Amino acid sequence: MSTTHTGRPGSGPAGTSAEHLRTWLTGVVATHLRTPAPGVDPAVPLAEYGLDSVSAIALAAEVEDGLAVVLADDALWRYPTIDELAALLARELSGPAHD
Repeated sequence: MSTTHTGRPGSGPAGTSAEHLRTWLTGVVATHLRTPAPGVDPAVPLAEYGLDSVSAIALAAEVEDGLAVVLADDALWRYPTIDELAALLARELSGPAHD
């Protein structure tokens, strides 16, 4: 399992569909990259945008806080694109909460 839902309300997207999560994640990534969201392609691996381990930790922390989940340490490397991460989070958030 790559995420754990904590049951806490987060400050993430209004919905938990992959589409809502993709849009929200694109904005979060764009903020970390200091670039406009339209310039971030959700199908491109984050490493191609220069995401290193320090940036990945900060991004993971923001995702965890925003969605009230706990990501596995390697989640951003196992799901390297926004599309893949959004799909994972949509599956995890739509299922029963994990404690």
